[in-house]
Amino acid sequence: MKLGRAALAFVGLLPWGRALLDHELPASWNLAVDQAFVAVCHHLPERTLTLHGVRMCVCSRCAGVYAGFLLAALWPIGLLPARRTLKLALEIGLVTMAIDIVTQDLALHSPWHAVRLASGVWVGATLAAWTLSETSRQRFSATASRAKESALASA
Repeated sequence: MKLGRAALAFVGLLPWGRALLDHELPASWNLAVDQAFVAVCHHLPERTLTLHGVRMCVCSRCAGVYAGFLLAALWPIGLLPARRTLKLALEIGLVTMAIDIVTQDLALHSPWHAVRLASGVWVGATLAAWTLSETSRQRFSATASRAKESALASA
């Protein structure tokens, strides 16, 4: 469980750290991070945030998703919402995201970075929280099952 949370936090920080630490990191490291994200995001210039004069390696919506991963990784497991709440939250986030995508692609408005970031954070955090919640449940269930088997074996 700790490894999963650490992995989510690392992945969530990566595109933000890449942009914020651009001048402090070796060029080869920056290139490696950029290449890792090329396969998952279009990062079109008009849809990408610029931090300290450096364009991020992902678009603003993906940046939000990764920030959501980080937030979920930092959120206490015991305070994660119920499965039903997470499902509803994901549905709301995906509908909001879809409306923004469709209206933007129909040229009804230009990219709104605030909406792109917010919907990305919403969906990313919900997906990551759901994953952590399910992993936690399965781990508890497996541990309880092993404890029961051990108790029966020793009886």
